[in-house]
Amino acid sequence: MDPSIGSIVEELNELQLLLSKTRDPEDQSIKPRRAWATETLQRIRALDTESKAMELLRDIQKALRGGMGSFLDIHLFKGNDSDLSEQEMNTRFDILVNRIYDETIAILNK
Repeated sequence: MDPSIGSIVEELNELQLLLSKTRDPEDQSIKPRRAWATETLQRIRALDTESKAMELLRDIQKALRGGMGSFLDIHLFKGNDSDLSEQEMNTRFDILVNRIYDETIAILNK
């Protein structure tokens, strides 16, 4: 498996934590994204072949592709247990999603 997937795991962990620190992590726009991050991390940990890794990376690419209604098409609101401001949360969210997407594309295009 490509070692770059390790950085994707770190970023997914951070993304999952960030989504759990929103004002309402059970919100209809937040909950499915948190669930996706959790499921994707579980799938990564269960990878046992290169072909499954490539399939998972293609699924990540599809999930994070931009456009109307995309993964990025939400706004995070600061929760009580967040050390970040609302603006910092949303900036970090955008950075993480874009970084995961870019790293995924880079691995797929090798």
